[in-house]
Amino acid sequence: SSYEVGVSWILENLREELKVKYSYPSISLREVEEYFMKGYFPYEGKKIEIDKNRWINEFRNKLLKELRAHEDDIKLSDKILWVGGGALLLGLNEIPEPEFANARGYFKFATIIWGD
Repeated sequence: SSYEVGVSWILENLREELKVKYSYPSISLREVEEYFMKGYFPYEGKKIEIDKNRWINEFRNKLLKELRAHEDDIKLSDKILWVGGGALLLGLNEIPEPEFANARGYFKFATIIWGD
């Protein structure tokens, strides 16, 4: 099974917080990602710190909640693979370049179905 809880959750929620708390009327996810990676965002000539650890911990808690909701599926699994940007963010990179693992998997699937 595959569950959709990704880093986009952090970015979407951070964007909403910035909109409400700092009256950012229009802010793209790309901008939010840039601010998150820098650890701050510009506001009225100042650099406002983004608490990355807070967001990573909230993301981790969201993942754990999602896993607990699917406990029966997990009991039947041999292994859990953490892939995508979240694997890098949480330091769970068991496979090389986990941020591209989904793409590699879809490519393999496509070559099986439609050939080279």
